Amino acid sequence: MKLSDLCCFYHSGAKACRVIRVFTIVREWYLEKGDDGVVDVKVVGEMRKPMDLKEMNGEEGLKGFALFR
Repeated sequence: MKLSDLCCFYHSGAKACRVIRVFTIVREWYLEKGDDGVVDVKVVGEMRKPMDLKEMNGEEGLKGFALFR
């Protein structure tokens, strides 16, 4: 992930698995003691309507998105 990339936070709790927030990368990948590597993120905003994978897979603008392969 590169600086300023946008990413989604996918909540995978017991009640519902949905994308609920959008983040931007504020620091690119680096090694953190005891971890394989991390990126630092900042919240851009909440999803107007949280979406699950089935809903996203049906969106025309997301056709071919690597997440669904």
